[in-house]
Amino acid sequence: MELFPVYVFVERGTAVGQILFWDGNKWVHTEISEVFWDDVNKRLGINQSVPTSTLDVNETVTFKRVLAGGVTE
Repeated sequence: MELFPVYVFVERGTAVGQILFWDGNKWVHTEISEVFWDDVNKRLGINQSVPTSTLDVNETVTFKRVLAGGVTE
């Protein structure tokens, strides 16, 4: 498989920690209050701009399957 360099043009005003995604036409960024990546501490915040744990979700979450400590619920 041959790899080619990819050039991404990011809008002005994009802040540290914002996540980019492809909308089918161009790269767009999330709002910091929606999804935020803390690269220093390796934490992801969803609806949380200052995540305090590895995954910090400030909203209701629905799971289909949870594996915790080797026990499936």
